[in-house]
Amino acid sequence: MNHSITATTVADGGSNMLVKVAPIGSATIEVALAAGAKVSDAIEAADVDSEGKAIRLNSETASMTSVVRDGDIITLHEKIEGGQLV
Repeated sequence: MNHSITATTVADGGSNMLVKVAPIGSATIEVALAAGAKVSDAIEAADVDSEGKAIRLNSETASMTSVVRDGDIITLHEKIEGGQLV
């Protein structure tokens, strides 16, 4: 597994928080976001495809509308139901 980190910044005109987006099997991407940002903002800033992926925020199931905080880690992986990939 590739654990390299690519830093990306997003200008917001205020203070930023850092969030990591970690698609399973790909490099982890660290993005700077404004306070109150959502999972969808982090995924968009990281330029990661989330179509058909399960989303976890700090190891908990999350949605695109979940609010992120400084230091959070978002992971994306294939959806699995009943022991099979969906």
